[in-house]
Amino acid sequence: MAENNLGTLMPREVALQAENAGVIKANLDWPSTLMLAVLAGAFIAFGAVFSTTVMTGNGLDGAIKLPFGLMRLIGGAVFCLGLILVTIAGAEMFTGNVLLVMAAASRKITAARLFRNWGIVFAGNFLGATVTALLVFISGQHRFMNGQVGLTALQIAERKTSLGFGEAVMLAFFCNILVCLAIWLSLSGRTVIDKVAVILFPISAFVTSGFEHSVANMYFISSALIIKYGASSEFWQTAGSDPGQFAHLTFGGFLLGNLLPVTLGNILGGLTVGLMYWSIYCHPNIMTTGRSGELLKQLTQDGRRRHRRLAAEGMAELRYADRHFSGHLRNLTTHGVMAEFYEATGLPGVGDTIRMVMHLDALGADIGEREGVIVNSNRQKNLMGRVYLIFNIKFTPPLSGQEDELIRRLPVS
Repeated sequence: MAENNLGTLMPREVALQAENAGVIKANLDWPSTLMLAVLAGAFIAFGAVFSTTVMTGNGLDGAIKLPFGLMRLIGGAVFCLGLILVTIAGAEMFTGNVLLVMAAASRKITAARLFRNWGIVFAGNFLGATVTALLVFISGQHRFMNGQVGLTALQIAERKTSLGFGEAVMLAFFCNILVCLAIWLSLSGRTVIDKVAVILFPISAFVTSGFEHSVANMYFISSALIIKYGASSEFWQTAGSDPGQFAHLTFGGFLLGNLLPVTLGNILGGLTVGLMYWSIYCHPNIMTTGRSGELLKQLTQDGRRRHRRLAAEGMAELRYADRHFSGHLRNLTTHGVMAEFYEATGLPGVGDTIRMVMHLDALGADIGEREGVIVNSNRQKNLMGRVYLIFNIKFTPPLSGQEDELIRRLPVS
């Protein structure tokens, strides 16, 4: 695999970071999770306020009227403020947290922990967005430019609440694919500038394309509802409009007509991104190795996998040069094993002959000392910065007899 000279994390490293971040998020205490979710709702609302204001007045008062797509591109570019604040300042956003499914798929968190996080974060996002909408209304910001800012907010919400159920689901599906990709790309960045730069295009793309984001809609539609039912007659007269022009903009249209299908679509989009990358980079397979060319020769024949790979959780003891190192099993075949060991003085390298003893948790049984050759070594770091090595070891000779029969009882991974 080519060496990365850009100073950014490569996809396999991003996958591990996303998975481990999910473990931390899922185990955060609920008051902290809720407060961070409230902040995210407010941050996304700030981006929505920014976007609404910038998109107001196109062609009015003698200004040049910009084409539809260009105007939406500008609105999308400034809306990026929301996710930039969430990512850099730190907050918990529901649509991004759909990626916690990666940690759940690896059984690092339970389904109960996953749904607990989603529920708390969704509620916190709703609270943060709607309270921000109320405070912005109290500030009178909707009356700017003779009420045109408020009118823009109403028009945006009317369009959103007039969508059909299936239409809203699909627009939300594509939205969260782009949002999760923006978060995924931001995880690869080492600096603030890296993270901001990679967020801009995916988020601008979803806003420009008219895709639907549940957390953004918590602000957009609640803000418009507050204006529709709370604005003075003077506002309506100045803006040249009236509440009757926004028939779809109701509380039912908000919660059932938009927020429900959009949330479902966002979940489907996030699951698509999370599970696709999990299956490629986190589920044990050829992509989890550092130098795949060498290992391919060991594991394949005529383009097909040579041996069954089995799920094998448990302990591994590596013996080399009169020293013993303890580690964890990842997967196992009759011809080899993948195991991880924390970096330590005296560990062997690629090409070294070692001996191993393994304990299989699922069977409560041991495989006695076996000789093997390290064919691949992949260096990684955990969340605490501690280095560990993933060894791919070829048995010489392969397991046979009782040991062969033993590991055949393990499930295929």
